[in-house]
Amino acid sequence: MNHRELWFILVANPDGYDFTFTPENRLWRKNLHYNDGDGQITAVDGVDPNRNFPNHWKWDDEGSNTDTSSETYRGTAPASEPETRAFLSLTDRVHFAWNKTTTPSARSSSGPSAGQIDTHPADEPLMTALAGNDAKPGIPGFDPDVAADLYTANGETNDQLYSSYGTISYTVEGTPGEGTGSGFIFPDDEAQVQADFEKHVQFALDLARSAADPSRPKSHLGNSAPDFVIEHPFDTSFGNPQTVEVDARRDLGRISVSYRVNGGRTHRASTREWKGGKRCGDVGDYWYHRVRRVRLRRRGPAGRRTARRPEPLRRRRLGDRQRQHHAPDGNARRHRAGGARGHDGSPRLRQRGRSRGARRRERRPPVRPRGVPGGASRPRTATASC
Repeated sequence: MNHRELWFILVANPDGYDFTFTPENRLWRKNLHYNDGDGQITAVDGVDPNRNFPNHWKWDDEGSNTDTSSETYRGTAPASEPETRAFLSLTDRVHFAWNKTTTPSARSSSGPSAGQIDTHPADEPLMTALAGNDAKPGIPGFDPDVAADLYTANGETNDQLYSSYGTISYTVEGTPGEGTGSGFIFPDDEAQVQADFEKHVQFALDLARSAADPSRPKSHLGNSAPDFVIEHPFDTSFGNPQTVEVDARRDLGRISVSYRVNGGRTHRASTREWKGGKRCGDVGDYWYHRVRRVRLRRRGPAGRRTARRPEPLRRRRLGDRQRQHHAPDGNARRHRAGGARGHDGSPRLRQRGRSRGARRRERRPPVRPRGVPGGASRPRTATASC
């Protein structure tokens, strides 16, 4: 407590919560926005505040809904609701390091991303270090995963915090209520509340302990975030070209790859940061980034694909004479070149415009500072809401 700020938002939807104290509205989810303007709250009224955030708002009609009677109605515009704007006003002023949102009732903990299935952020090693895995979850008895593996949602809290501020945010769907007619109704029983608190408290304390440096999370499970993760290992390649990818810490600097083919000599090659696909990808890379090497060559003598000699990432102009060099398999290859010659008639390399060092620096991927996007410092804070 001497080195952290802990913020608690006890109720994020106060009007909607108050409305649930009438028995027939106990499971009301939305706020009390009058959608039809008749001055009465009915099923067609209300907006789901957790589908009203700007990030991926109206991404599709699966993760949120355009029907006003739906429980996940997203509203008429991003941040159209006062509850959403109040939350954004706070997070704009206080850049939280971690966030934990607690709701009933699926015994699961999930983090970004929620909008698209099977989309894992590059920073996932940090999230997994605290959330744990199926065999050893951060909250006993819970199932940790990315949010979209439970169900897709857009315009929601986790992705908003993460994309805008680099805040690693979890939604924890708590223990289902028993004997109340619905898992979403947790009984008003002190012993059960205390038991559920004890399940969550160590995970919540992990967030607080990790707030000073989110890139080095501190887990009561003893987990740590690795320097790099090979996400799709393989020992046999049947494709050409072959993509090799690793999810690595940015603070490691440049990443190179060493490989052998069919027991041959070891090759060493450089990598480039993956910038994502045409429509999606390259998400969540504040502290980690995915780097790739795509290089294979023609089929070898036995018909199997063989490794290609790593080539420079920039093209160089040779002299106007032909130059001969040998490939690893001993076959000579000729390169036709055009340009100037040295005084002795030998090919001379020609630089285009900028110096070699300047062009090398331009190829380096940007290293983001430890903190919020844009380089601002991050307060040592953590939040919790329910």
